[in-house]
This record gives sequence, C-alpha cells and structure tokens, in this order.
Amino acid sequence: MIIFIAIFAILILIQLVSGLFALIVRKGLIKTYSFPLSSQIEAATILENYSRVHGKVNLRVHEEIELPAYAMEEFIVINRNKIYLFDLFTNYYLLFQLELTKKKHNKLRDLSTLQNFLFFIELVFFGVSFIPSGFQNILIYIAIAIQTLSILISLIAYSMFELALREVHKNARDMLDLDEVEVARAEALKEDLKYTVFEYPLDMLDKIIKFFIPSRFS
Repeated sequence: MIIFIAIFAILILIQLVSGLFALIVRKGLIKTYSFPLSSQIEAATILENYSRVHGKVNLRVHEEIELPAYAMEEFIVINRNKIYLFDLFTNYYLLFQLELTKKKHNKLRDLSTLQNFLFFIELVFFGVSFIPSGFQNILIYIAIAIQTLSILISLIAYSMFELALREVHKNARDMLDLDEVEVARAEALKEDLKYTVFEYPLDMLDKIIKFFIPSRFS
C-alpha cells in the first residue's frame, strides 16, 4: 500500500504545483497585459461591434467580479467598472468570454465544476482508505484512478481552450485594430490564458477551507 500512497502523493503534488503556477500566471495577467491599445477602443465599443457581427449579446452588469467579464450560457456578466477601459487585457479577455458564451463551448464553461468535484472525490477516497477495512487497497486505487482522470481532463481542456482562443485571436486582430507589437503581446496573452484549466486544486481547497472556517475568520 505504501507504494500507492507514494503514487498518490506524486500525482497530487503535480496537481498542486500546476495549480499554483496557473494561479500565479492568472494573478499577473492584468499587470502584465494592461497596455493601452493604440486604437483606444473601449470594451463598450467592442460589445457593440461584436453584436453587429455575431448578433445580440445578452448582458448582465455586476461590480464585484474580479475580471472584466464572465461567460454564462448565451449571456455574459460584465464588470461595470471596466466597461470603458481600452487596454489590451480588458478587451482581449472580453472577446474571450464572448466566445465562451457560445453553445459549442458548454463543456468548457462547466469544466471547473467537474474538475473541483473530481478533486474533492479523490481526496475523500484517499482519506477513507486509511480507515481499517477490507477495502483499503481498492479505495486508494480508485483515488489514483480519479487523479489520473482529472489530469487527463485538464490536458484535453487545455487543447480545447487552444482552439477557442485561436478564434478569439483571429477576431481580436481586426476588432481591436492591433498593430504588430500588440499582436505579439496578444499572442503571449493567449498562451497564458490557457493555464487557467489547471487551477482547480487550489480552487477546491479554497472552497473546503471557506466551508469549514466561518467567514468572519477567513
């Protein structure tokens, strides 16, 4: 059983390190890519232009979301405080979320829920495997199988995000009227955005901590 505990430990370390790297990258996106666009196109203008090309966009306005926008099924939540910004990150990220509202990206939108669930279940099976019973080995086998599935799903999702972001990048060049320097910066931003698919371990741990610790102490 010790060898399987070691395998579990290695796999969970891979998950946590990948998640930490992805979180660090995401936290630095705004600072790294908040270059004012030479075209000075605002996010509000992008919404208008996108609606003309792709049809009416259903909007919800919110002030408390961290990022410029958040995609839901067939509508998008917009950060009221960022709607008139004209930097690269805000506008590119808005186009990314607009792309994710499409039905063909339903699985990508629901991805984090599935990833969080699987990560939680793998921890449960691993923890229960230490309770004396006749099924300890089976339980840890299941935990490792779920870990492996989680990692595979993340790698597949990484490829799916690549396909979605290619479409975003193609649209961004024209809609944001990017010059050659901005195109290169947008390409780097595209690559960094894909890493968000690996954040789920830290996201789930954060939810677990907040569940067990009263909010006034969190």
